[in-house]
Amino acid sequence: MDPRRANGARRTALRREFAASDAPCWLCGMPIPRGVGHAHPYAMELDEVVPVSKGGDPLDRANIRRAHRCCNQWRGDMDAADAAKVADAARAMFGMWSCPAEFVLFARNARSRASNEKGKRKNNVAVMTSREW
Repeated sequence: MDPRRANGARRTALRREFAASDAPCWLCGMPIPRGVGHAHPYAMELDEVVPVSKGGDPLDRANIRRAHRCCNQWRGDMDAADAAKVADAARAMFGMWSCPAEFVLFARNARSRASNEKGKRKNNVAVMTSREW
């Protein structure tokens, strides 16, 4: 059973506690809007710093951060340090993003470029930012 659902009452209490906070997304740094549906890409989700798949505790407050749904899905089970490196590389390549979706686009492209430089992938993906439209 998924450990995040094994103790649903505690996880729900944590979700309510974190939802009441005004802290930004820990991945992109953008504010998280209130009142959007749980399936919306900008909805608040609880993200584990150490992913559950790598032994992280989904009920430990010290292991939980607020994240946009799209940012959390982009990160997956990537290590927090690796996610920070990708975000820094994206900022260096494209400048600051204007919304979480743009962060995800920039971060995916930065990660793809890093993989290309290491010889892992051969295809390049061109990205046009909103500043270039």
